[in-house]
Amino acid sequence: MGVVDDLDRGFERLMLAGRWAVGLYRLSRAAWKARIPLLPYLIQMLNGLLHGCEIHYRAAIGRGFRIAHPRGIVVGQNVRAGEGLTLYTSVVLGVKHTGVPSQPTFGKDVTIYAGAKVLGGVTVGDHVTIGANAVVTRDLQNGALVAGVPARVVGLKGIGGRRMPTFPRGRALIGHQSHDRALARGLVRVCRASGRGASTGTPGGTRPEDEAADESRV
Repeated sequence: MGVVDDLDRGFERLMLAGRWAVGLYRLSRAAWKARIPLLPYLIQMLNGLLHGCEIHYRAAIGRGFRIAHPRGIVVGQNVRAGEGLTLYTSVVLGVKHTGVPSQPTFGKDVTIYAGAKVLGGVTVGDHVTIGANAVVTRDLQNGALVAGVPARVVGLKGIGGRRMPTFPRGRALIGHQSHDRALARGLVRVCRASGRGASTGTPGGTRPEDEAADESRV
């Protein structure tokens, strides 16, 4: 039984649809680079018939490309992706508007879960994770975790891959961008109020000179 089970598992891994879908995409792209007429398109069509996915042979996808359950996946001809791209079922990477050929560009180690769409000429950074059914139409920074329609940043991958907290509307707590400074000032005031209210006797617990000094450092 042990030998039979091992053979079954080995055959199952060998016949994974996602692995064959990636292989046929690579073959179609190799035929296109070799300038063999018609063959790239025919292989692309065969991939669609066998696996229900449409990955254009002109799309440039780096090494380590993985597909889990290829049904419904669409990858446009102008898509560019680095190493380690992972796609789940029904992911669409393509144009945002008819007649506008711009399509997404991805960094390395990007994971896109089932049903998500990345549309238009957006740039997605390295180590980004896009949640199921999210719709991305704007650029995403490195390490972003996004979800929702439209997609919003719900976390960041910090040092060692840890998830960092965010403010509402997807702005990162650890960010130093100018649009976060007002929120940081508000946090300073709340901390002053909770820490000094009892000892100073000042309404709200914060003196004007303390607020000015704290805000100047934010």
